[in-house]
Amino acid sequence: MNVKRIGTRGIVFTFFELDQYPTNVFVIDGPSHFFVCDTFLGPEPMTEMKTYLTYHFHEKPFLIFNSHYHWDHVWGNCAFPDSVVLSHDSCREALIEKGESELEQYEEYAQGEVEIRLPTITFSERIVFPQESVEFFYSPGHTRDSASCRDHIDNTVFVGDNVEAPIPYLFYSGLKEYLDTLEVYSRFQAFTLVPGHGELCGYSLLHENQEYVKAFMENDTGKFQEGIYAHIHNVNVKVQEDLMKE
Repeated sequence: MNVKRIGTRGIVFTFFELDQYPTNVFVIDGPSHFFVCDTFLGPEPMTEMKTYLTYHFHEKPFLIFNSHYHWDHVWGNCAFPDSVVLSHDSCREALIEKGESELEQYEEYAQGEVEIRLPTITFSERIVFPQESVEFFYSPGHTRDSASCRDHIDNTVFVGDNVEAPIPYLFYSGLKEYLDTLEVYSRFQAFTLVPGHGELCGYSLLHENQEYVKAFMENDTGKFQEGIYAHIHNVNVKVQEDLMKE
């Protein structure tokens, strides 16, 4: 586990158990809560993270946020049995539908004894904690249920898997909505974007992601059919073809 502090109250915990996909858990040290964005692969890494937080900061309640339903972002929910778990409405629905099957499919990656813990509070557009200056909002893109977190004090945005290097995976057919989400991020002019995987990023990667989604929509992806882009692009072509058949 690597720990990096950003801004005045942000902490990024990066875990390396998924070899090719360093995974970030973003924590905001709010006045009354630790806001925990995503929970990685299970209770073991989350226990390590909680130990760090309670040692370096005052003890306070945890509020958990799931950016989307994918297994590598939600399995640690069960490490917080008494905490609120927050997500978009569609994330909870997707976890009900797919959570157990994903656990069975990818159980070799579980860190500790994982039980699927569903979100306890959901929202459709946004939910704001004004006294903490923290906002969660719907941001469809990587998946239909994707949502994001904005820290208004530090102007930091946790974007989940909506911004990825070198290009994003497209697991949702609403590509126009995806572009709209990326434009929302762009308008924030955030000091830091915290992705679900990889290094902290800025607007150059965001604009590259915008370029790719737009090129995919216009069937003008020649640039992305080779080199470092090829594998992800080929996956996206297959996924989008399958989505069109549904």
